[in-house]
Amino acid sequence: MGSNFRFLSLSALVALGTASAAVSASAADLSFEVTGHQPAGGKLRAALFADSASFLEAPLKTVEVAASDVSIVVFRDLQVGTYAVTVYQDNNSNNRLDRGLFNIPTEPYGFSRDARGDGGPPKFRDAQIELREPSAKFTVKLR
Repeated sequence: MGSNFRFLSLSALVALGTASAAVSASAADLSFEVTGHQPAGGKLRAALFADSASFLEAPLKTVEVAASDVSIVVFRDLQVGTYAVTVYQDNNSNNRLDRGLFNIPTEPYGFSRDARGDGGPPKFRDAQIELREPSAKFTVKLR
């Protein structure tokens, strides 16, 4: 699945990273409600990134959930810090984000903070979110 997320970086997919200054002794959960997806359309695949160096290349964690009316992706046992997430809907269950003309994704994808790039994927700083509580919930909108 690692090569899958490297591919996603090249096709402007989904992101989360940690450049944390504060570290907590207890683990926290980071949840994302996914919107804009097709409820009966395959699986949602998400990758969590910890910093700009690993963003879209080497996820800290990955999660896969079945698409449903209300789809929640949860990354468990994280330290307090800064992260970014990518999510895409694998409609045809081929374990990759399909692309069309000019490498434009043909399956729904999105980034934390609804980040977008100029002619490619966004930067880590545009997608980064802060995990400061024992648990936090954000939204990722697929396009």
